Amino acid sequence: MNIIKEFYNENKIFYDIDNLDILEDYLKQNGFNVCSIITEIPTNPLLQCVDLERLKQLCIKYNIPLIIDCTISTPLNIDFKKYADIYIESLTKFACGNADVLMGCFILNENSKISHIKNEFFKHTSLPYIRDIQRLAYEIQDYKVRISQISSNTVKLIKYLKKCSYVKKVYHCMQEENKDNYKKLMRTNKSYSGLISLIFTKDFKSVYDKLNFPKGPSLGTNFTLLMPYVYLAHYDLIICKEGQELLKMNNIPIDLLRVSVGTENIDDIIGEFKRIENLL
Repeated sequence: MNIIKEFYNENKIFYDIDNLDILEDYLKQNGFNVCSIITEIPTNPLLQCVDLERLKQLCIKYNIPLIIDCTISTPLNIDFKKYADIYIESLTKFACGNADVLMGCFILNENSKISHIKNEFFKHTSLPYIRDIQRLAYEIQDYKVRISQISSNTVKLIKYLKKCSYVKKVYHCMQEENKDNYKKLMRTNKSYSGLISLIFTKDFKSVYDKLNFPKGPSLGTNFTLLMPYVYLAHYDLIICKEGQELLKMNNIPIDLLRVSVGTENIDDIIGEFKRIENLL
């Protein structure tokens, strides 16, 4: 959205995905002037999920293409063909598994009424560097296995973290606030997004420093990866009053740890969280 804001002034962001009445009221006045609606499923970093069925009906009513960023859930966990006119994915993430290729894709849904524009649509794309294509072609072979293992690990890790003494809250795709919205989109009952976020009862820095996992600003890696999300992604909001108010309005804690669950043995992942329990 920051890229869209930089190059296109006429845009509007609806932060509260649980209140589509606000969007509907806006569309009643402006709906036929909207060129597209973009949403992320689930959201980053709070793992919320919009009521996609209702959102799709609004798009149909006002003849608006719906673009879904499926990077965090992945098309392997959720089938978007019923809803998306276009879905996009950062291939740098789960499809790659090593965060060593910078690449993305967009898919024009063959079932969409705008699918006839594909010849013109793809004239405006840029082909990746051939070596990046070769690298991703190798890595993506493990995509399905990677997603299956990560999803399985995520279910077990969430179960542990909910009981962990120093964890105050676990944000995940099947949390009660949006469980129904996400559940009806899942391909199987194991189709969990491999991303979770945590806030702690203990000092954030102490927990972050003591956890012996790789740390960095990506996700979807084969190895479990930690990111102090707000500090790295939105530090500009932390250092100004207006930014702090925006974070507060959207219930995003500054001391929030984003965890991209890896494919390691789940006992080793849980064991690392257990290890520091007595050190805090």
